[in-house]
Amino acid sequence: MASAMRVEVEGEDITPEEVSEKFGWRVAGEKTQEQESKLSLTPLNGGPAAAGHRRPQRKNFKSKLLKAARMPELPRQDIKIVMRPRGGLNLGKVSRFEISRAIIAAANLSGEEVTQDVICPNKQQNIVVISTPNRENADRYSAVRNLTISGTAHDVSAYETAPHGTVKGVIRGVPMTDTIQEINDYIVQDYNPTALQANRIGKTTTVVIAFDGDKVPNYIRYGNLLIECSLYRKQIDMCYLCGRLGHRMDVCPNLEDKICRGCGMKNPEESHVCTNPKCSLCGGNHLTADKECKARFKTPYVVLKRRWERQQREEVQQPRGPAWQAPDGRRSRSQTRRGGSKSDTRSPSAAGARRRESRSRSKSKTRRSNGAEKQSNPMLANLAAQRLELAAAGSASSMRSCERIWCRCRLATRLVLQRDILA
Repeated sequence: MASAMRVEVEGEDITPEEVSEKFGWRVAGEKTQEQESKLSLTPLNGGPAAAGHRRPQRKNFKSKLLKAARMPELPRQDIKIVMRPRGGLNLGKVSRFEISRAIIAAANLSGEEVTQDVICPNKQQNIVVISTPNRENADRYSAVRNLTISGTAHDVSAYETAPHGTVKGVIRGVPMTDTIQEINDYIVQDYNPTALQANRIGKTTTVVIAFDGDKVPNYIRYGNLLIECSLYRKQIDMCYLCGRLGHRMDVCPNLEDKICRGCGMKNPEESHVCTNPKCSLCGGNHLTADKECKARFKTPYVVLKRRWERQQREEVQQPRGPAWQAPDGRRSRSQTRRGGSKSDTRSPSAAGARRRESRSRSKSKTRRSNGAEKQSNPMLANLAAQRLELAAAGSASSMRSCERIWCRCRLATRLVLQRDILA
């Protein structure tokens, strides 16, 4: 039992949120409330992680971390609140029911008021994600600062995440003397029409901006200053307290169980120096997720979406190959002459008859090929629509399944067309 509990605590995963102010991205969420009446689902980064702190092959290590970071799908238009425990509280050792009831009690909400809310503890990331369509409930969840579990009070921090349909950009070098209110006044203005809200990352000069849509402008106006803006890239979370990937230092549940980021030694002494470090992400000769590690960044979803859309456009614009020809270089059956002698070939009347016959055969084949395309196009159109929906939802596993069906359908269509041509 002890080893099983240890495996669960040390699960490798990543957390999707970054440090923000008290109310997180609440302002951006209020500005981008969707008017859709239908309930749509979208995945929120996070999810059950692989059990156990094992070091698989580095080639697939990062992909496994990203795959383990998926959470159950939550309503797209709902407000998302992330609650992060402090002081070493290990959610993996607490019942999910106890966590849920403690949050509702701390928010001072009744059972009737939370019927549409969803509380999803992520024991691997050691956080809790709350989804609610009610603004008042979201404000109460965001105001929670401690949870009472088994008679013991634990400090927590809660904030609102950026809403669906937004993308984040980053600017650097913002003076520390500028307050959050001043930063938003300088950025959220008419010259930056898609800017919704800005937050400073901790106590740094870097500011993250939420933009409406899926494009980050190259430059923005900061007051009367034109400053460069780039796409915000999240880093795979690294705990510098226990030395493990998958969670941040502020929510570390392994206060007494540490490992070396370079060699994996358990509970190293303070004087320990790793002479031969090995990065778990890229295999480089440096500490895991060090500043020089290029594999510590996650590819933004908007980049993956644009790559997929570009691939689809290239497939649609790809020209059809030449007509089938026999391997030995001879003309196919449709190109061979049928009947007639050499003397008939030189006859104008015979040549005209052959041209008319050839045109008749080509028209017949064209009609048959068009019929095959029309027969297969509805299926291809449905699959294309499904792929677009899956791309918008970000479901990678479903997209791969649909991609395989799409390829098989295209192959079957080509075989039908070749069969009609050779018939």
